Amino acid sequence: MALYSENPNYSYNIVRDLNKVQGVTHVTDLVNAPPRSINYRYISIQNSSMRPIKVALTTYFSGRLPKAQMYFEPGQIINLNVNSIGQMMQYIHILDPINGNRVGYPYAIRTDANTFVLRDGENMWWVDPFRHGSIAAQH
Repeated sequence: MALYSENPNYSYNIVRDLNKVQGVTHVTDLVNAPPRSINYRYISIQNSSMRPIKVALTTYFSGRLPKAQMYFEPGQIINLNVNSIGQMMQYIHILDPINGNRVGYPYAIRTDANTFVLRDGENMWWVDPFRHGSIAAQH
């Protein structure tokens, strides 16, 4: 289960569930048509670990500890809309699911990637970026 928060007063940090915004209720909703453009950049975040983890997306790299926005089960993939290229840079913060502390360094959501995989190491977590083709326009 993923948790999302949207505050209209903070529109510079866009984090939206892609499927929710497009009205997708079942995987078959996208069988005969490509995803509709909703004028936001599309990314996916994946948990490659066998452990659950929490994630927050912010417009700041360091400083205050962010509040978790999403909870990832092992192997879970979440599709999101985030700030478009040219808007404020956003960062992925990987957070401990129990105490909410950072368990890795914040990672910039790069403009040359659209898939970000969360990796679980012995000492800390990290993010690996990938670029996958898409029939939908990237914003």
